[in-house]
Formats: sequence, C-alpha cells, structure tokens
Amino acid sequence: MQEKVSVLVIDAEEIIVASIAKALGRGQVPKYEVIGANTPLDGLKLMRERLFDIIIMDMALPGVDGLEVLRRIKSTNPSVHVIVMSGYSPDRSFLNTVMASADAFLPKPFTYGEIASSISLILPGGG
Repeated sequence: MQEKVSVLVIDAEEIIVASIAKALGRGQVPKYEVIGANTPLDGLKLMRERLFDIIIMDMALPGVDGLEVLRRIKSTNPSVHVIVMSGYSPDRSFLNTVMASADAFLPKPFTYGEIASSISLILPGGG
C-alpha cells in the first residue's frame, strides 16, 4: 500500500482549508492526508511536531507577514515543498521573492485541477 502524502494547509479562512482537504480527498483511495491550521503560529507548531511532504499556505495571514512564515517554514525544514496562495495580484518583485523559496504559486480563487497540477509538478509521480 502506497503511503499517503502529508499536506499542511495554512489559511485563516476555514472554508479554504476544508475545500483543499475535500479536493485532495477525492478518489476511492485518497492519496493525501490533509491537516489544517488557521494561524501561522499553529502551522509552525504542527511543523515542529511532524514532517509534512507539502505545505500549502496563504500569504495573507493574521499576525505574521507571509514572507516571514515562508522563511520560518524553510528554516525549519528546507526540503519541504511549499505552494503559496494569494488572493492579491502580486507584482513581479514580490513574486520573485516568494518563488525564491516556494515551489509553486496559486492565485485565489483556484480549481482542484490547479492544485493537482501544482502538486504533480513538485512531487515525483505527482504524489
């Protein structure tokens, strides 16, 4: 039996976390174990407790700058794959800064196909 891909979703909006969990849970044999965090501090705490294969995070997080959260994620686990989401249209400079550490960028709103495509680009065999 193939091991599930562990995914941490960090987003202040519970509906986003639930939607991603539902989207990745499709199929008769779910390939993903999705855990959600609604604050960056909760997400970072979960990262210290276990390893994740992928972190999907919003850049607009309460209390901490998204770039700072991304920096902390990569300093805690440099090999973790990170997909960054944002509802704002970033300028080129910001996007270049994000992509220096992240594996993919998803503009909100996004589709299940876009999430799956991002994962398939960063994981061997598409997860």
